[in-house]
Amino acid sequence: MPAVVVRLQQQLLTLWNGLSIAQRLSLAGVAVATVAALAFFLTTATQPSYAVAFTKLSEADAGEIVAKLKELKIPYQLADGGTTIKVPSSALHETRLTLAQAGLTKSGQVGFELFDHTNLLGLTDFNQRLNYQRALEGELARTIGTMAAVETARVHIVLPKEELFSAQQKPATASVVLKLKSGQRLDSGTVRAITNLVSGSVEGLKPENVSIVDVNGNVLWDERETTQPLGGRVAQTNLEAQARFERDVEAKVQTMLDRVLGPGRATARVSADMSWDQVQTATETFGPGAPRSQRETNERFQGTSPPAGVPGVTTNVPGAGGGAAAAGNNSYEKRDVVTNYELSKTVVSTVQAPGTIRRMTVAVFVDNLNDPAAVQAVSQAVANAAGLSAERGDTITVSNISFDRSVQEAERRSLEAAAQQQLYLTAAKGAGIVAACIVALLVVGALFGRRKQPTSAGVTVTEVAQKQLSAAREHQEQSLAAALDSMRTKIEDHNSPLAVRARALEEQVANLARTKPNVLAEIMERWIDERD
Repeated sequence: MPAVVVRLQQQLLTLWNGLSIAQRLSLAGVAVATVAALAFFLTTATQPSYAVAFTKLSEADAGEIVAKLKELKIPYQLADGGTTIKVPSSALHETRLTLAQAGLTKSGQVGFELFDHTNLLGLTDFNQRLNYQRALEGELARTIGTMAAVETARVHIVLPKEELFSAQQKPATASVVLKLKSGQRLDSGTVRAITNLVSGSVEGLKPENVSIVDVNGNVLWDERETTQPLGGRVAQTNLEAQARFERDVEAKVQTMLDRVLGPGRATARVSADMSWDQVQTATETFGPGAPRSQRETNERFQGTSPPAGVPGVTTNVPGAGGGAAAAGNNSYEKRDVVTNYELSKTVVSTVQAPGTIRRMTVAVFVDNLNDPAAVQAVSQAVANAAGLSAERGDTITVSNISFDRSVQEAERRSLEAAAQQQLYLTAAKGAGIVAACIVALLVVGALFGRRKQPTSAGVTVTEVAQKQLSAAREHQEQSLAAALDSMRTKIEDHNSPLAVRARALEEQVANLARTKPNVLAEIMERWIDERD
């Protein structure tokens, strides 16, 4: 073992032996708490984050997926009563691909992969037809489930047995049960698309033999609708178109108000009265004609005119009183002009499509907009944005009112409390690690300081005091011994300088006894010990 390690062990052992029981217990408790806190925070920090891999699973599907995850030794977490499975975020996509390859992500619906692991040699015709029907139902359910508004789907198909005579053949039928996502609904176009999808995927299945319902028992498609082109299906389509038009206008108005007044400061609603009658108008207009052709005839005559008279006996018998007129010179001129005009005709045929707006009304509420000019500006802007027309009798109403924001305030406070709590937890984790380290360092430093400071200070003070006390004692002992010896030998002469000094020494000894009796007591003890 290296000398440095041995020296360190000895120092630690010496330090530990020099501690009291209370200090040892405190140091052990702090060490245990520090190690536990570090282990907890390190475990929390190194724990991988989990992401949702599969959700809204059935119990059978969840059990198969969990079994496969255990087999692959992939950590997982269950949520939402076992219908949601989470895996580490780093392995999310790989896990999905692996389970998809294993055929475990099809929501319990079997498709044509049913024939991949089936021995067809030992199956009867009934089993083969049954497997084909199951596979077809599963494939259709998966396809319908990919639609945006559909959460899950189940398809039931009835394929009658083929008969020898076509008159005895029964038609195929199908039923579809849909579970829609929260807040979603299907329009008539989507329902019709599902109907065509199912009928086009099954041989001999007609759209009128398909029934579609949702999990709430609402009929979305019925065979009777196909035989009523002007019935409920058309009315439903018209209502959906009207609602879509109103939503589009509301979206334009609301977007403008949110940008001008701020989010949540105004709300708008639009109501449209629409005509769904198809009107066809034909207009014929005759204008001034243009010459198409012209024919002109000119006749002119000049010369002697032939005899004239009434035909008959009277004219031809002389003297009968009815003779013919005598011949004479004569001339005439005749002009005939014929012009043919082409008739100018204009035919206008107008077809007015269904969905014409008869009248539209807009209602707007604004929050605490007390300026009348601002209210008037908002009214004018909304009318222009919605395309209102005074000729149709469209109206707009802008009302100023204080909004009730209690729900929003409660939600905001709850979100702030949750965010603050999360911040506190995060800060507590970091502060816990730092505090544990600081406390450990302070305790260890205090223990080392308490161990070293008294020892160093004690050694220094004791050595200095002992040196000073020994020097004072030696000096006083020497002075007193010399003074007493001189007193014994030369005490006879009281007037001599020695006698005077002896008296001064006596006073000094008396003063020493008054001010420092402990020193005098030690000197007397030493004298007694020397005599003994």
